[in-house]
Amino acid sequence: KPKMAENDNAFTEIATACMKGDAEVVKKILNEQTKAAEFHQTAVKYNDPEGQELEKPPIFIAVDFGKIEVVKVFVVDAKLDVNLKDDSGYTPLQWSAWQGRLEMVQLLLKHGAKVDEEALDLAKESGNEEVIKLLFQRVDLYKGMTDNDEIMIKACREGDVAKVRTMMEGGYDYSKWKDEDGNYQQYSPMFLAVKHGHVEVMQVLMEAGVEIDMKGD
Repeated sequence: KPKMAENDNAFTEIATACMKGDAEVVKKILNEQTKAAEFHQTAVKYNDPEGQELEKPPIFIAVDFGKIEVVKVFVVDAKLDVNLKDDSGYTPLQWSAWQGRLEMVQLLLKHGAKVDEEALDLAKESGNEEVIKLLFQRVDLYKGMTDNDEIMIKACREGDVAKVRTMMEGGYDYSKWKDEDGNYQQYSPMFLAVKHGHVEVMQVLMEAGVEIDMKGD
C-alpha cells in the first residue's frame, strides 16, 4: 500500500483529526483529494491510545480511538472502501471486533463490511459478548465443510446452540463417539462443549441423551 511522504501535511492533519474525532476536518481533507481512494489506502504513522507507534490507513486510526463519527465520514459520506486491509491484512471490522466496539461494528456491517471467522475470533479476544453474538449470527462457520462429524465438533467448540440442536433433531448419531466398551473417545463434541463452557450446548446434548464427558487427555 502507498506510504505517506514525511513532509505531507495532509496525512499528518488527518491522523490528528482521526485521533481527536474531528469529523469536519477529516471530511474537508478528503474532499480536497483528487485521488481520495488512494489517499484512503495510504498508511500513516501515529501513536495508538497506549502510545505504541503504528502505521495504518486513516480509517484504522479512527477505529483505534473509537471515533465513530469520523469512521462515518469514510464509509458513509466519502463512500470509501469499508473492507480496506492494513499491512497486516486486517480490515476495519476486524480491528473494531478485536477492540470490542459494538457501535463501530454495527456501523461497518451496515455499510457492507464482510464478516469472516477471523473477525469472530478477534471479537472473542475482546470479550464483548454483544459483539461476539452479532458476528456469530453473520459468519458462515461451516463454509466448505461437508463432514457432519467435523461440523458437530466445530459447532460444540464454538458454542453454536442452534446448529447442534438442528443436527441432533435431524437424527445425528452421537453413539459413534463411543468405543466398543461404551466409553467416549477423546475430545468428543460434548467434551469440547464442557471445555469451552458452552452450557446451552451441553444442555441440548444432554436432552438428547448424551452424557457429560470430561475425557480430554
